[in-house]
Amino acid sequence: MISELKAALDIVDSILQKAKASAVERNRDRVLVAIYRLGDNGHKSVTPEQLETQGGFSKSQVLKAIEEAEEKDWIIDVSSFSGTAWLLKPKAIYHIEGLLKR
Repeated sequence: MISELKAALDIVDSILQKAKASAVERNRDRVLVAIYRLGDNGHKSVTPEQLETQGGFSKSQVLKAIEEAEEKDWIIDVSSFSGTAWLLKPKAIYHIEGLLKR
């Protein structure tokens, strides 16, 4: 009985982990698409302020998405004295264009 309960809980845990991972990926992809569009199809850098005001994202959403993109090496931090900004790498642009063709 206990082993059956543990197996059922393991299945539920697996489902919840997948849902959490897909939510993180959805947020990352939404923010990357916004960077792509706001940045002239990936050719210009985008600031956090642009993502918040024009993209409608919260600071938390932007931060989490940028961290995910950095882990995949899809984004370049082009911050300067004038502020923080990001630019997409070619492999991120390729990924985004694939998403947009769906």
